[in-house]
Amino acid sequence: WRAPALRGGPAWEMVSREGALMLNNLVFAVATATVLLGTLFPLLAEVTGRQMTATKIICASAVFNAGLNLVLIPELGTLGAALATIIAMIVNLSALAIAVHRKLGINAFLLRPGR
Repeated sequence: WRAPALRGGPAWEMVSREGALMLNNLVFAVATATVLLGTLFPLLAEVTGRQMTATKIICASAVFNAGLNLVLIPELGTLGAALATIIAMIVNLSALAIAVHRKLGINAFLLRPGR
């Protein structure tokens, strides 16, 4: 009974509620992948005797996050802290994926098929 009253809205835009939802999904996907890879890689590194690689990556990521916080928080406040954390998580995920691929020979890249 409501179908004739419904109208189509504007086309999908990046700056909209849908765009914010997509960005939120991307942030959560990156966070989930970071936690998964950040949990599995140290375990795999310990089994293969490469604990220092995981330790260096995780410590470098924390230092990188602190540096970004120093730069972004004075300019953007809490948004700067959130952006710094997201950027540091993406860098951490990338570094862990590269380390897994190089050190253990496991393809951990999410967007690239295996060879």
